[in-house]
Amino acid sequence: MSIVVSKPEELIMSSKIISVLICLFIFHLLAAGSVAGCEIGVYEIKNGDFSVKITNYGARIISVFLPDKNGKIDDVVLGYYTVKEYINETRYFGALLGRVVNRISGAQFTLNGTLYKLVPNEGNNTIHGGPKGFSFVVWKVSEYVQDGPCPHITLTYHSTDGEEGFPGDVLVSVTYALKDPYKLSVEFKAKSLNKATPINLSHHPYWNLRGHNSGDVLSQVVQIYASHITPVDEQLIPTGEISPVKNTPYNFLKPRKVGSRIDEVQIGYDRNYVLDSNKKMKPVAIVYDKKSGRVMNIQATAPCVHFYTANWIINVKGKGGFVYQPRSALSLETQGYPDAVNHPNFPSTIVNPGKTYAHSVVYFLHQKIDLARIYELKKGDFAVKITDYGARIISVLLPDKNGKIDDVVLGYDTIDEYLNDTSYFGATVGRVANRIGGAQFTLNGTHYKLVPNEGKNMLHGGTKGFSKVVWKVSKYVRYGPSPYITLTYFSADGEEGFPGAVLASVTFALKDPYKLSVVFKAKALNKATPINLSHHPYWNIGGHTSGNILSNVIQIFGSHITLVDKELIPTGEIAPVKNTPYDFLKPHTVGSRIKKLQNGYDINYALDSSAKMKPVGRVYDKKSGRVMSVKASAPGVQFYTSNWDKSKKGKGGFMYPPHAALALETLVFPDAVNHPNFPSSIADQFGRQVFFCSHAGKIGDVVLGYDTIKEYKNDTSYFGAALGRFANRIGGAQFTLNGTHYKLVANEGVNMLHGGLKGFSKVVWKVSKYVQDGPSPYITLTYHSADGEEGFPGDVVVSVTYALKDHYKLSVVFKAKALNKATPINLSHHPYWNIGGHNSGDVLSQVVQIFASHITPLNTQHIPTGIISPVKNTPYDFLKPRKVGSRIDKIQNGYDINYALDSTEKMKHVAIVYDKKSGRVMDIKATAPGVQFYTANFVINTKGKGGYVYQPHSALCLETQGFPDAVNHPNFPSTIVTPGKSYVHSVLYTFSIKKY
Repeated sequence: MSIVVSKPEELIMSSKIISVLICLFIFHLLAAGSVAGCEIGVYEIKNGDFSVKITNYGARIISVFLPDKNGKIDDVVLGYYTVKEYINETRYFGALLGRVVNRISGAQFTLNGTLYKLVPNEGNNTIHGGPKGFSFVVWKVSEYVQDGPCPHITLTYHSTDGEEGFPGDVLVSVTYALKDPYKLSVEFKAKSLNKATPINLSHHPYWNLRGHNSGDVLSQVVQIYASHITPVDEQLIPTGEISPVKNTPYNFLKPRKVGSRIDEVQIGYDRNYVLDSNKKMKPVAIVYDKKSGRVMNIQATAPCVHFYTANWIINVKGKGGFVYQPRSALSLETQGYPDAVNHPNFPSTIVNPGKTYAHSVVYFLHQKIDLARIYELKKGDFAVKITDYGARIISVLLPDKNGKIDDVVLGYDTIDEYLNDTSYFGATVGRVANRIGGAQFTLNGTHYKLVPNEGKNMLHGGTKGFSKVVWKVSKYVRYGPSPYITLTYFSADGEEGFPGAVLASVTFALKDPYKLSVVFKAKALNKATPINLSHHPYWNIGGHTSGNILSNVIQIFGSHITLVDKELIPTGEIAPVKNTPYDFLKPHTVGSRIKKLQNGYDINYALDSSAKMKPVGRVYDKKSGRVMSVKASAPGVQFYTSNWDKSKKGKGGFMYPPHAALALETLVFPDAVNHPNFPSSIADQFGRQVFFCSHAGKIGDVVLGYDTIKEYKNDTSYFGAALGRFANRIGGAQFTLNGTHYKLVANEGVNMLHGGLKGFSKVVWKVSKYVQDGPSPYITLTYHSADGEEGFPGDVVVSVTYALKDHYKLSVVFKAKALNKATPINLSHHPYWNIGGHNSGDVLSQVVQIFASHITPLNTQHIPTGIISPVKNTPYDFLKPRKVGSRIDKIQNGYDINYALDSTEKMKHVAIVYDKKSGRVMDIKATAPGVQFYTANFVINTKGKGGYVYQPHSALCLETQGFPDAVNHPNFPSTIVTPGKSYVHSVLYTFSIKKY
């Protein structure tokens, strides 16, 4: 098979250069009046067609303007046009709320033995800090940035001791900032200066996403990420209970219309929800208005959110004279628990002297792009889907070696999910792909400042770039000998800070069997400008749901890389890859040396070929048999291994783990505009980029484990570990040898398991030999176990060699030499095998055959009794192949027993395991007399590789060994090694595929 992808061929530059316009700016409007001699102003922060107006009276948001799906701009919060109207209002339109938001019962509380009586303003209770709370004071504007990448305003207020009855002085601040397109950040901070005091800040925008003057919000769809509420009494004071929303009208765990059950609630919604997430920045709610297409996604650090449907907004004359009525808006006020000062079971809102309170809220406001479409190119069983939003490849479907069709690129199910995507899944990236240091450059004597979107640098064209716009489809042929689609985009002069207008196009075409061609073109219409187009498919040719790509074999035809600093900005150096983890001139698995890098691969390679269409790289996935070959006319390729910290939710709800895919972004060198020694991105450096996929085996990781070494340090399950000095258990953690009684370190009740607390599994071994590839790749590790370690007598030198031999054979050879004292030695290792794949669930359907007619029975503490009993007519009989789960329920917990192998040969047959679904077979032989069969009975809710959660019976272990506790049972084969003598134990795993 082959797949093909391409790049721009024509750039026409003009020599005329003029100043660039920055698209982020702030307006300060005229002062609107004063209160008690303090000047009141209205301030606007603006980013393109997104703007927010704030007044320092009550630190209020008074308007939020943003476009709908058709580009129409509306104000989406209720309020007034003049500040004077806010001074006399009682509905808290857009106001900052405090010192304590929501209600305090009886307007009183006791703190550190003192009863504080507050100023009531709702019957005998206090609401939102009292009649002169933070909503009705003039705040000081302490910081006001009028331009740059992050327009913002910070307002401060000093609340004095005794204000509204609250104890202590408090310094408060709030910062409103616009970050990225349509992202409003609100950060509350407060410091208690001299007395402990309750602090619970929030704010009260009344949202109507269709527009403040559009009527009620009953048809708008809401989802709240909370399964519990705090019930209230008839005065809306919390009772102290925390109740589930299940089977009540308060259940918004799944999206539904505000009005769908509002008639079941008296008047309307006015309730505090307890958010489910325990993350610091947690998902709060999503609101969607179908008519306008607007979506609001809220995240916050607070533990709760108060949902209110403007129940008491009755005949209120608002902006433009529009009369607001009940349910004309909704509020989602993130906060601490209401009345927490009177409910010790609620999380505390008390801030002690000198301590600081902080609460952050982020509103992601965007539009559902109803105008964006999905287009399919199809040629036989090869299909590619593209959306005009960002000119993205959103799926690539092709068969594996068995004819099974898989989607081999990461992505999402809906276009809406791409709107909030920060990973550039499948996107066309530009005007300049990759990074520009400091988000600035000088061209023909003019200095240009761009819009930074990764710290102080620009990534992939800025906050908007080519990946966040809707491209125009100019040509589309779905079927035929060469189906293709051409999309175009006009990038205006000054867009993201770049000079000159540019007309860009990209053509995706299917050519020949399994060949995808991508051709980028761009024309500079009136000014010289940098252009460096690429695209960003995340390839997992085993299938987008197949886990990580660390076992994929990759070859990159670049012998040099462009070195980067800690911010991933090129230093200007071009360094050889020889003797570094970056050397893929010969094929290696992606994961073979990835742990030598901080996070993973994210580096540009300078391609070796000088041909116009040059070989870039080749990727092979053994399990699926797919191969992808890449050719391009660009001089570089960025190799990136999806180095995110946490799993991302993608298509079909699948959680993409770290290293779930690889990207090979062909491009001009990153930051070329600032490095004259790099190939220029100002001239014609573009051509075509090609990805080939060919036919060849699907790979899965078949042992349980973790993603990081750090996780193994805290592991108590012995995932994959070498076990010793004595594998399995020693009864009472003691034994007598040559007349001397030895007391060992107990680590399982009174007994020792797998060598003690430290054992051989919790130490760092020395790598003495390492051959990575060739006819017999292997590694040998050694360890010196000192006299007295874990209580064992004598020094012992130990080694283990792991080697790959022949076709799918893994050899493991343990050796040990007792240097100066007789000592028990019983080495083994503990892989947790699931040959269906580590993330495939339980092993109960896998078929096992164990070549042993006897077991060593145990007492209640899993210590051998000394008896050797037949397996005949017991659930332990696996002399004939049968499923692991066929009789497991007749054994408490599951299998965990030593089998005495029947064979007397030196290398004896141990067991065979077969998984029908994958077709994999594992055949084990060993020199040891016994094998411990264990079915992961106590692996419970263990978070493993890729975030997958392992459960009981998710794997099986077949640990070849000497008999457990043999030091205390003279009828068992001896495990004693005398001084100067050597111990050897060999295991051979042969893997194969059984096809039907």
